[in-house]
Parts: sequence; C-alpha cells; structure tokens
Amino acid sequence: AEAAPTPRPKPSPRRRPTAAAESAPPVPAAAAPASPNAPAAAPKPERVDARYATRRAVRFTSSPQQARLYLDGRYIGIADDWDNRGGGRELEPGPGAHFVQMELPGYRSMTLEIDVTPDADKDSPSIDDELDRREKAAYDSLPAPYDRTTGAIEFAVEPPGATVMENGRELGPASGFGPASPLQLSGPAVHDLVIATSGYRPRLVRILVAPNAGKDRAQVKLALKAD
Repeated sequence: AEAAPTPRPKPSPRRRPTAAAESAPPVPAAAAPASPNAPAAAPKPERVDARYATRRAVRFTSSPQQARLYLDGRYIGIADDWDNRGGGRELEPGPGAHFVQMELPGYRSMTLEIDVTPDADKDSPSIDDELDRREKAAYDSLPAPYDRTTGAIEFAVEPPGATVMENGRELGPASGFGPASPLQLSGPAVHDLVIATSGYRPRLVRILVAPNAGKDRAQVKLALKAD
C-alpha cells in the first residue's frame, strides 16, 4: 500500500506590529560631523550688561585699563592691550556674536556682547564702559606688550638654557625657538610668557598675537639677571 503523504506545515500567521511600534518615530540618521573650519558657538552668559555692533573690530578705552578681558571664555589680555594706542591693537573677534567678560579684583565684573556684522553702523566702535569699584583689592599691574606678531615668536635669551612658560606650563627652552623654529601662538590674545631658569630672576614678557599685529614675527632679546 502507498504511504500516506506527509502533510505540509501551515504557514505562520503574519504578525501585525504592536501599537507601540506603529507609533514609534523613525530612527534619525546620524548627523554629519561639523566642519573643522566652522566657528564654535559663543557660550551664552546669564547676564549681558551692554551690547555693541561692529563691522570689523572694537577698541577698549574702558576703565580701569588693567581690567582683564575674556573673549568667549578665553583670556586675551587687559583692556589697555586692545585700545589701538601705543603697542596695542584693535580687537577683531571675527564674524558673529561674541561675549567679553571684563573683571578685576575689587570691581564688579561686566559682560559685553559684541556682534560683528556687515549691517553695523561703525567699523570700529570704542568701548568705554567703566567697572564699578566695590572694595580695595590687590592685583598685579601688567606692563604693555613687549612685542606683537601674527603668530611667530623668536627668542634670543641669556642664559640659553632658560625655559619659556605660559600659565605654569613649560613650552620649551628659549634656545629651541630660534629663527629656524620660532614659537607659534594663536590669537587674538596677549600671551603672558615667563622666561625663567635656576639662579636667575624670572622675566615676564607679554606678546600680542593677532591677525592685525602688523608684523609676522616677534623678537624677544633679553638677558636674565642673576638672583
């Protein structure tokens, strides 16, 4: 007798998606990475005391002249460095909105918004805000910039073994930053460099670095005094 045919399995019923799956939003595609040349957004402060619009730059004729300036959270020097007088220059923060914090011990700090836009009325307005003094407090009085550059700094220091430091961080021996391999720093900012070595008095050298410095290379030539 013939064997009975094997019954074919019935196909499983097609499952409908659950209500949660039907209502779930589609998974978004990964965002493209930001361009490395795109400017970083300025941090938004909680308080803004004054606003300025400019087509290109600003000049700080503020008081006190020793007020420390922080551009978008980054230290850039004192008000006197950016008054476009003597060794100072105009501050060119770049297109877009920026925030400058002005502060000094014993004074109430101020936050300024600077909007660099082609629609502004002035090319380089003067910022003459005055900080309110609250109490007597000591602070270091910083000298005018020793030199200025668009970025490169060349050293000729005695003794040659002296070290160049910034904010307590060693950048290297002064002898290593000669004509063939100058130190490269970015701006706009005034860099407070300390040159020091054992047995000698350290020396503060302030270098203004900015695209409008007017010089491609700063030169630091000095001899440290024995301690």
